[in-house]
Amino acid sequence: MKRYFAFVLLAALLMVLAACGGAAPAPAPTTAPVQPTAVPPTTAPQATAVPAQATNAPQPTTAAATEPTKAPDTAASDTPPNWLKWHDPAAEADELFNKMNGTGPFKLEKWTPGEGFTLVRNDNYWVKDAPWEGAPTGPAALARVVIKEVDEWGTRFAALQAGDADYVTVNPEFWPQVDEVSLSDCDHLSGECKPLKAGGIVNRYRGLAQTSATDVLLNANINTEGGNNYIGSGALDGNGVPPDFFNDAHVRKAFNSCFDWDTYIKDVWQGEAAQRNGPIINPMLGYNAKGEHYALNLDKCAGEFKASTLKTEDGRSLWDAGFYMQLTYNTGNSSRQIIAEILKRNVEQVNPKFKIEVFALPWPVFLKERTAHKLPVYTIGWAEDYHDPHNWVVPYLASYGTYGAGVPKDLQSTLDEMIDKASGETDEAKRAQAYYDIQKFVYDNGIHIFLAQGLTRRYFQPWVKGFYYNPSYSLDPGWFYQYSKDKNAKNPDTFTYITFGDAESLDPNWSYESFGGGVIQQVYDSLVWLKKDSVTDVVPWLAEKWDVSSDGKTYTFTIRKGVQFHEGGELKASDIAYSLQRGLLQDRTDGPQNLYMQPLFGVPSIKDLAAQEAGMNETPEKIQDIPAKGLRAACEQVQNAIQADDSANTVTMTLDKPFAPWLQLMAGYWSVGMSKDWVIQQGGWDGTCN
Repeated sequence: MKRYFAFVLLAALLMVLAACGGAAPAPAPTTAPVQPTAVPPTTAPQATAVPAQATNAPQPTTAAATEPTKAPDTAASDTPPNWLKWHDPAAEADELFNKMNGTGPFKLEKWTPGEGFTLVRNDNYWVKDAPWEGAPTGPAALARVVIKEVDEWGTRFAALQAGDADYVTVNPEFWPQVDEVSLSDCDHLSGECKPLKAGGIVNRYRGLAQTSATDVLLNANINTEGGNNYIGSGALDGNGVPPDFFNDAHVRKAFNSCFDWDTYIKDVWQGEAAQRNGPIINPMLGYNAKGEHYALNLDKCAGEFKASTLKTEDGRSLWDAGFYMQLTYNTGNSSRQIIAEILKRNVEQVNPKFKIEVFALPWPVFLKERTAHKLPVYTIGWAEDYHDPHNWVVPYLASYGTYGAGVPKDLQSTLDEMIDKASGETDEAKRAQAYYDIQKFVYDNGIHIFLAQGLTRRYFQPWVKGFYYNPSYSLDPGWFYQYSKDKNAKNPDTFTYITFGDAESLDPNWSYESFGGGVIQQVYDSLVWLKKDSVTDVVPWLAEKWDVSSDGKTYTFTIRKGVQFHEGGELKASDIAYSLQRGLLQDRTDGPQNLYMQPLFGVPSIKDLAAQEAGMNETPEKIQDIPAKGLRAACEQVQNAIQADDSANTVTMTLDKPFAPWLQLMAGYWSVGMSKDWVIQQGGWDGTCN
């Protein structure tokens, strides 16, 4: 999950549960950022209305039970299997880019990219028994949810003041402004409120610990294919930086020494945060309270720049030549704009020849450029997918992690080995030490700039009822199913949420960011769901029960009967199996699939599995270079690992080795149930390995 997020934080409960999976969107800057002199080679997606796709209820096309596909007699043929057609699609090329057919409490009515979403109630929602005391059941209390995308903070605040929004995204730097109009101070667990200001208009919930973080990522392997204006000239000549600029450890340490944590925590977090000293959050196994960390030291920053071995073509040093680059953040996220400006100011202060241009990109464009490894330095967040240190070190540091491709190549194999050792350690003390060692290695090599972990807040109109705080809900306000409104409220059946950002895709197998994931959580249901006050304990959801083998490697889920898809048809066990199999084969670049590829097969991608099945010593860059027999065998492995029996209504998953957070993982939006017949009708994978 989680997933990197467009928001400053995913705000979260920690242990007792008070920020991954994926995060509160940060508000727009009150002034426009300086426009770059060189325009990046992408444009914002066109904001055209994309209505929800309605289809007739699909007719069953498959057998009742899912059986592993057998290779045809021509298995020795070099003809690639059909599933390659659906592998790693671009967002817009994916058949479910703007279509949804879930089982969840809300249905998609409309998505207008760049403007927002409209969701409508599923009047046939299946929940009959409350999973915890006070939980909602039956159809949602809200008939409609309207999500509006507004970058500018003043406009969002005005809507809150006028009562036109039930909830708006408030970045920490704007907390004092909203505190001035806060009516009550409320506890999110008990619901009790204490009066604050007579004439106030909103209820404030504060002190919410997070399981997410925002940091500055340094890319040591910048992609220049097709040109790259983010690095100017692309050379060390005073007008750009070379693609391997951050391969130099002195440069990385200089950037770390030029960041001002005290100013950041004071100006953004209002003092309610603590500096991070590595990827692992506090409290968590592997967090080292005594771990070394960088501090603002302009003399050290200058010294590291002077020590760099980078040279111009005519032999001048980095210090003498200077450089230019763009530091990017997502449009509307004013907290990240402040981060970028702090770093820019200090780097430029140590040497006037150093030029950093702070530049904002629309969220979908930002993610596309980041995935293409075009951005040299950028600020982004991570919201955990499951509560374990593995889900913090892998995204930031592993060669196959979301941000790990930016780690210097000469350090990647060492980090991969250290991460593998830590994840496989069964002794808790030894495992903690393994993570201490990883974070010491990160500090010694200046990998990325880890910022702060803070407490967050939420502000709701007083007529909104039902708020509780769980960081696993990707959208800022949480799960809309939990809410109701007083009958005397403005538009009592409609919840209006104003934020910024946008979804990349509405396909649960493709999406891996907080905005799209948050919408998916409203429309689809996952196998299990996290308890109201926990980031680790799950309750039955689409799966009404499950069994785990004595060796901890086989999970058998019994799927709930009578659950209906929005477009018609009853959920079957084979739908769950197909949904997971489809994701594993799709395996889009920087998607969520490595989360369960590793536990299932011990490798991070379907490409690695296919190469292994083909007997190749190394995984080629392109999956098309793997022999067809390996591709077919990998698909069969996927179908063998996740099998459905519709007659028993069970899905069985067989892991490569025990993986303690597996049930947490099955609470994510990548484990939702999609209608196999419906997806195939939309042009999706046909379910075979031939």
